[in-house]
This record gives sequence, C-alpha cells and structure tokens, in this order.
Amino acid sequence: MPQPSITIIGAGISGLTAGRVLLKRGIRATIYDKHPPPPSHRNAYGITLYRWAYQHLLPLLEVDEFTFHDKLSTDISRPIHSKTTATQEQASVRAQRARLEYLLREDLDIRWNHKLENIKPTPTGISLIFATPDTTHTTTDILIAADGVHSTVRTALLPNSIPHILPFAVINGKHQVPSSTFGSVFRPAFENAGSSIIETRPSGASNIHLQIALNEIHDDGTASLSWTYSRPAYTDKTDPLHRADRSPDAAREIPEAFFEELGQLRLSGNVEPAFADVFATEKARQDRLLHWLMRSVRVPPASELRRWGEQGILMVGDAVHAQPILGGEAANAGIVDGVEVGEWVGESREELADFYNEERLKRWENGVEGSEKKLDEMHGMWRSTL
Repeated sequence: MPQPSITIIGAGISGLTAGRVLLKRGIRATIYDKHPPPPSHRNAYGITLYRWAYQHLLPLLEVDEFTFHDKLSTDISRPIHSKTTATQEQASVRAQRARLEYLLREDLDIRWNHKLENIKPTPTGISLIFATPDTTHTTTDILIAADGVHSTVRTALLPNSIPHILPFAVINGKHQVPSSTFGSVFRPAFENAGSSIIETRPSGASNIHLQIALNEIHDDGTASLSWTYSRPAYTDKTDPLHRADRSPDAAREIPEAFFEELGQLRLSGNVEPAFADVFATEKARQDRLLHWLMRSVRVPPASELRRWGEQGILMVGDAVHAQPILGGEAANAGIVDGVEVGEWVGESREELADFYNEERLKRWENGVEGSEKKLDEMHGMWRSTL
C-alpha cells in the first residue's frame, strides 16, 4: 500500500515537531508557511519549556538533555544541570525559540511564502490553493493544520470557532542593554530568579504585572531583553490600551496613554533597579513596542473535529486550542501535539478521526481553561520574585 501524501500547514513549533516525527519514521511531509524564510532574528525571544514537553524532542534531535540545554538555554543559573531538578517533570529551561526552530527545521521540506487561500476536501484528496506569484495548487491525502491562532484551516472548516480576546491590556517591548548595565543591574536579578523576573504593583482592585525576560547575551556582553506591562482592561470606561478590534497591522501603534501610565508607575517609588531601568518612560519609547492581545481558542465540539478527521484533516496546537501568551504554555502544548499527531499519522491508522479521543480533548480544554485562570491570578495577587 503506497504511503499517503502528507501536508503540514505552519512551520512553527507544532508543525516542525510533527514533521520531524514523521521524518524519523522515514516519512517525508511537505510543510507550507505563509512567511518568508526566517532571518536569524525572527522569533529570537525566550520561551519556557518544561521537561514534560521538551523530553520528547531529545530523540528527535538526537541529543541528550544537557546538550539540549547548552544549545538552547538563555538561563544564567542553568538549574537543569542539578541532578535533583533534571528528573522532575516540572523542571524547565528558558530556551530561545529561534534556535529551537532552526534545529527542528533541519532536513525538512518547507515551502516558504505560501499563504493558504483555499481548502476543499474532495473524493480524490484535499485540494489546497496557495497565494504565490503563480498561484500554487496541490492535493494531499492527509492535512495537519498547525497554522496558529489565526488558522486559515480552522476559519474555513470551523467558522464558529473564533479566538476569544481576553480583557487585559498588554504592551510588550524588546530592550537592548549595554554590558556594563547588564552586569551591574540585571545579572544579579536573573541569577537570583532565573531568566524571567516578575513584580506586581497594586492598582485599585487589581494589579499591574511587570515581567522582564532574558532573550540572549551577545558575545560582546550586551543583552537582549523582552518585557511586558499588563493589567486588567478597564470596565467602567474606554481603555486606550485595550483595543480588541484593532487590525494586526495596528499592533505597533502604541497610545500616549501607555507612557503616561509608565510615568505614574515610575513615580510610585520602591521600584527595583532592573524594573526602573526597563520601565523608564523615555527608555521605553526607544524600544520596539507591540500591543498584544490575549487570545484563546476553546476546543471545538468533538463531533466537528471528528467530521474533518474522517476526511483526513487534523488540527493541532494554537489552531485548535490556543492559550494566551501570558499565563499560557502554548509552546509546550505545541511540542506535545506535534509529537502525538506525527506518531498517529505515521502509524498509518485507518481512523484518523480517533486522534480526537476524549482524553486528548479534555487535556486541551483543561490547558486553555488553566491558562485563562492563571492570567487572572497573575493580576490579582501581589508577589515579587526579586
């Protein structure tokens, strides 16, 4: 029996992991992604990976745990090298996403600059049309949709399953730090707390949540940081920092009200040195800023997922159970999804729809609900890790 053709939409962590699992079994899938080939700086930010997820990548990448850590970690303290933590499922490593995706991409067949425009299951396969200069048309037997929270596949096949925008105002910034400042101000904080330092400040009935994460220490000693400023959205008046209906192109439009809030925060006193440096108003103006929306996608009804599974279409990761950026563990869930869907498809099961079993769907639902709850808790309890 000939091997069915397999197409993966999305060259993110979930899609790449699925591709690697299949490749490990001697099965080549074709991966399509709407973005151009990634430069070294794209996705050059840190993500927290838990051992319960990243342990699945070790045999795929043919590395042991310590080599994995050395290749990817941005941690200063590197706690995973402790024998006591390395065996715990909740042990974690702060990894640079760009490096992880680079390792996962090796030897995979990825077609960049292919934006999916149309999908149509037919008796002879799944018809796909991509927006390219010459318009690319292909047909596949099995389709794995790993195309993220704005999934074209989910939108086309499950139009009632739409992202839910959670009521939080979030601004993210990328901050470059000279070596002298990093050594005197940030290194002590990161050595004490790990590669992510957090502080919350009371604000009325809730809290403002401040977080600084280490992305990379460069060879010259300078450092790249990522930070977030978040709080619950106003409910009694218009909130200029929470624009739920903004277009994706408007993410870089930062209202002046944000800098006014930073000014009030700076004047409140008792700000730790690391936070005083990053959240100083004039320095923040020089950073690369983005207005983030906290989105989640609830798991669609099992009957609808199984209906498309019976026609050879499986959806995974943020495409079908997205978690908010803050409070979520989407990268970890994406790794597990990629491994599981790759193994399921790779074993040539006749009933692809059985991938959507009760245990898996319940786990997905718990992940989304848990991430939303954690986001709430982040803004309702005063706590500092410094």
